[in-house]
Amino acid sequence: MQGVSVLRLVRKSVEYRSRASYEYRGLAGGGEYLVDEYTVSFRGLLLQDPPSADVYLYNGFFTLPGRGGYEAYCRWHNGPLAEKDNPEERLYCPELAPQGYCRRHRRSLRALYDECISRSGAKSLEACRALDERVKLEYTVYLAVAGGSVKVGVTRSWRFLDRLAEQPHDAATLIAVVEGAYRARLLELEASKRGIASERPSRKARARRIHPGAAAALLEAAAEKASRVLGLDWDGQIVRIRPPDELPPEAAPARLHGSKLRAVGYWGGFLIVKGDRVYAAIHSRELMHRASIIKLGYEDA
Repeated sequence: MQGVSVLRLVRKSVEYRSRASYEYRGLAGGGEYLVDEYTVSFRGLLLQDPPSADVYLYNGFFTLPGRGGYEAYCRWHNGPLAEKDNPEERLYCPELAPQGYCRRHRRSLRALYDECISRSGAKSLEACRALDERVKLEYTVYLAVAGGSVKVGVTRSWRFLDRLAEQPHDAATLIAVVEGAYRARLLELEASKRGIASERPSRKARARRIHPGAAAALLEAAAEKASRVLGLDWDGQIVRIRPPDELPPEAAPARLHGSKLRAVGYWGGFLIVKGDRVYAAIHSRELMHRASIIKLGYEDA
């Protein structure tokens, strides 16, 4: 079993662990904070071999292409936007698409959703209006602390925990649940404009971890400000997805070219891999929807 495959998804499951108590005392005060904690379990790599549209779960050995690899493929698949599905039953477009979506799917509902959620400014809001005209879903607006910086984000409500698992964070909370992408994005933009949180924290902030109690204190202050300024009703619930006991250093994919690797974990958007003299974290966005996995099979040769 050998070839270059397109990574479509890192399969994972998010499971509730327990409610933990953290104390924090700082210059701005503090107290005891209850945090609902979850863990994320790695299940495998969901791969596609174009021109086939089918995907399959892979847990074998692999290596990564050199600098000349990583062709980008269309992000479209036939899974629903409104509810959780089984990703292993999806069909993915097998066409190359350097801009994200091929000509056939660039006006699809999924492309419109990505434009609404991922772009900024007026074009984002125009896409959100158009999306709501076609399908009106429930969205969660949330705050997350990463390395001392507060981020605001939006996701479909049923994906909140999965979305949280895809980004580095120390604690998080939802501040609003609303119907319609346009309303959700307006709240997100207003939270950023009012200085409550940033839409895109710095790379340095995302890479740094702080104590959950300190993160909860920051989160509480930001959520209470959001309640006052934006007229929201924060319920006080704080959550986090626990990082692994040891999170290895980040490595660029090209540096691991030729190394025999196996994926062993996932947290905060990072795929954790092990190999001979290799223990590293690769940001999954550098591999997703690209011809990025050279399969080496299951034999430990």
